[in-house]
Amino acid sequence: MSIKRCEGNPERLRVLPAAILDAMHEPAALLDAGFRILKAGGSFCRYWGRSPDETDGQMLHELGIGQVAASTLKEALARLFESPSGPDLETAEVRYDLPDPHQASIRARRIDPQGDSPPLILLTLAGLADGGGTAIVRDDDEKRFRIMTDAAFEGIALTRGGVFVDLNDQLAHMLGYRRDELIGLPVANCVAAEDRARVAEFMAAGRLEPYEHLAMRKDGTVFHVEIRVRTSLIDNRETRIAAIRDITERKQAERELQLARFCLDHAAVGIFRIDEDARILSVNDQVCRYLGYSRDELLGLRIFDIDHSFSKGRWKAHRQKLAIQGHAVFETVHSRKDGSTVPVEVTVNRHEFEGEIFSISFVKDIAERKQAEEALKLTQFTIDRASFGCSWIRRDGRFFYVNDHICRSLGYSRQELLQLSVVDIDPDFDLQVWDDYWSALIRDNVRTFETTHQRKDGTTFPVEITANYVAFGGKEYSCAFSTDISERKRARETLLRFQFSIDRSSDAIFWMGRDGDFLYVNDQACRSLGYSREELMGIRLWDIDPNFPKDRWKIQWQEMSVDGNRIFETIHRRKDGTEFPVEVSSNHILFSDGEHHHVAFVRDISSRKQAEAEQSKLESQLYQAQKMESIGRLAGGVAHDFNNMLGVILGYADLMKRDLAADHPLLKKVMEIEKAAIHSRDITTQLLAFSRKQVVSPQALDLNRRIGDLQKTLARLIGEDIDLQVFTKEGLWTVKFDPTQIEQILINLAVNARDAMPAGGKLTIETANTHLDEAYCREHVGFIPGDFVRLSVSDNGSGMEPETLSHVFEPFFTTKAVGKGTGLGLATVYGIVKQGGGFINAYSEIGQGTTFTLYLPRMADKKVPAIKSEVVPVVDGTETVLLVEDDEMVRRMTRAMLERIGYTVQAVSTPEAALALFESTGSAVDLLMTDVVMPKMNGKELRDRLAAIRPDIKTLFMSGYTANVIVQHGVLDEGVHFIQKPFGMDDLAREVRKALA
Repeated sequence: MSIKRCEGNPERLRVLPAAILDAMHEPAALLDAGFRILKAGGSFCRYWGRSPDETDGQMLHELGIGQVAASTLKEALARLFESPSGPDLETAEVRYDLPDPHQASIRARRIDPQGDSPPLILLTLAGLADGGGTAIVRDDDEKRFRIMTDAAFEGIALTRGGVFVDLNDQLAHMLGYRRDELIGLPVANCVAAEDRARVAEFMAAGRLEPYEHLAMRKDGTVFHVEIRVRTSLIDNRETRIAAIRDITERKQAERELQLARFCLDHAAVGIFRIDEDARILSVNDQVCRYLGYSRDELLGLRIFDIDHSFSKGRWKAHRQKLAIQGHAVFETVHSRKDGSTVPVEVTVNRHEFEGEIFSISFVKDIAERKQAEEALKLTQFTIDRASFGCSWIRRDGRFFYVNDHICRSLGYSRQELLQLSVVDIDPDFDLQVWDDYWSALIRDNVRTFETTHQRKDGTTFPVEITANYVAFGGKEYSCAFSTDISERKRARETLLRFQFSIDRSSDAIFWMGRDGDFLYVNDQACRSLGYSREELMGIRLWDIDPNFPKDRWKIQWQEMSVDGNRIFETIHRRKDGTEFPVEVSSNHILFSDGEHHHVAFVRDISSRKQAEAEQSKLESQLYQAQKMESIGRLAGGVAHDFNNMLGVILGYADLMKRDLAADHPLLKKVMEIEKAAIHSRDITTQLLAFSRKQVVSPQALDLNRRIGDLQKTLARLIGEDIDLQVFTKEGLWTVKFDPTQIEQILINLAVNARDAMPAGGKLTIETANTHLDEAYCREHVGFIPGDFVRLSVSDNGSGMEPETLSHVFEPFFTTKAVGKGTGLGLATVYGIVKQGGGFINAYSEIGQGTTFTLYLPRMADKKVPAIKSEVVPVVDGTETVLLVEDDEMVRRMTRAMLERIGYTVQAVSTPEAALALFESTGSAVDLLMTDVVMPKMNGKELRDRLAAIRPDIKTLFMSGYTANVIVQHGVLDEGVHFIQKPFGMDDLAREVRKALA
């Protein structure tokens, strides 16, 4: 560096060197060849606790650095003076202990002045920069200080008004300029744009403490510098003296140090630095985290405070071991701040650095590993004592590991099994099978199969194997779990037998869960409801039981969990909407796993219900027959005795009448007595007829001819407002009956009909041949199979309720007003028919009228020509019949008869249900069989509605009224297919076949 001469200005020569030394970043001083301090900067003086006057002129050893350090330093500095002069300068360094815990280095550089002047030494204390103090300069030769600035380790510049007025070569090189390019250049040109305002502010304020900013080279690149500025008066002008250091490497080192510190603090292991006395010198963040201390708290502790396994004696042994081996790895337990402990693995290394001995410990939290080790031990214990076999098998089929269970099950010791292979214990395996198995295992990773194992004693047993392919440590294994399934096999066979029995059960079986869903159903459940098993297991109880609403299920579940078992009757609904009665035996079951279930055994009781209804009907008929028989006996007995009394009364009345004169006042009274007795005699005559004790004269009789003889009499009897219609069957069989009784029957029935039609109407008399079969007679107590002539008397009057109908043949039962009837008319008809060996039925509906049907036995006398009974055999059918009948018992009976004949029957109770079913399955219906008289819609209206959907639908009507009466009611057209109730199976088969023909 060439500094312009300032001859004649001694003040500048005195101030400039001192200002430069003060501006330098580190404490600095100039030494001569005798190691005497010529000039020291303010920081250098303050470090040694001396004033500039106390420092300048002192020898190095007088500063208090110690004789050893001073001697070492002198030897290093001497080498500088021994080196040949030239542009290359050397640096000598020596380390020595300062009074505080830190160390510093002394750096020295030789300065070769121009001319014959002796060389000087620029001495600095590295890392101990201090920015303060006042420039104190001794007068010296100006040349010496120019040389000093060029020899400085950092750039030095003099500025005035923000412009360079002088600088050393180091600064010019640092900025990439020549020195002459910089002199006169504004300082701001060498400052990065973003820092110019701040630097200008600091320069203007004459800031004493160092500061950093971004400097800019001539080529535009920027770099980090640190500046120390001092202000001095040079040539009586305020001048800024700036010492500028390139701190790029320091910044990079700081960055790397920060990254290193970041990495250490975020390491997954804790890191301690510990001195020889067990004091903790430094820790990373992980240590703070896992111990729960702050860094400051830990730096005040010893290792004994967190590792209670260390005593002073053990620590000493630990240090000695480290001194020999250099490192150690061990496990211990550390105590956290909160008192809890954590197991750790410690890897410790002993280090010596610049005379200091310490250890670096890397600490890993091994709590999870300890848990894993413990779990591994427990797993090993569990596997060895497991109730299943576990084995590891090599690629060649030989056993690598076996647990205790597999040894017990096969009868081998572990050592014996480890000498064997799979083919030795599995008769189903040979080497080829094993190779094929291994290839499949590699492909599938997991395989489950059943095979047979052979014990050491030669016996075999079935096992289930679950094998897993495992590649571990460069080797391949099959990890196989085996279970003895002997019991399972037996249980499976038992279960299959049980399952077969369940599915073949005639009862439906349902398993239900807590939500009312079906968990299992047997085959009968599917058949009875018309669902597949999958469909049933997708619905719930209330979907098949219309009597069981959804909101009732929770209560049912709770009640059943207490009661355990219930038996009740309900209704089930099939998939097609039809319903049928069932008996349910419901059971609540709690399994050992805590699962609750309902299991219900359901029996279709349609047949039973029908049988019960038929039984009830038969019992009712039997009761009625027995009642009528009892009443008849009573009436006969009473009439017999009463006739005797009436004979006495009439006899004495006649004697008295004969003894009295024509004008005797008592004669009139006697005649009234006689009149009453005669009337009573007529009554007893009717009672005798009811009791079947009337004297009759049966004879071969043509019933058609007898009805023709009585037709005019009957017409007069019923009056002109009632239309009498007679329909007689040609070829009518002959009956053996008292003609007078036939007259009595017709008159009583006509009078009864007349009274039921006060506003007029129609009275219909019909005759026909019929055959009563056994099926029909089973339904009607007292009837016997055979050929009969049927006589039907029907009216379209007011009709009777069922309760009235049940008493209609009882003597003295009447619904007429007092004095309007004796109640013996129908009872007399009943008695006459029974006495003649026949049967009588009454059919009536309110508002529709009444039909009395009499069955008079066919006469078998060969002298009377008889027509052969046209008994048509039952013809099997295959068609589908839609049956519509509002009376449940009749509907069930008719359905059973049709199904017996062979037809498929869809039975409903209302025309509305028939319409809905026909719309969904109409194409499958071959015949509509419907009752005529039904509420809301009659049979003809139903037929018309269905014909609108399918015009070719065939129909068979049925009714308790005769066909002619039904036609007269305007319900049916003449010529339609009709069957009168009640009917037998043969009649039904014949009429259905006619309707389908």
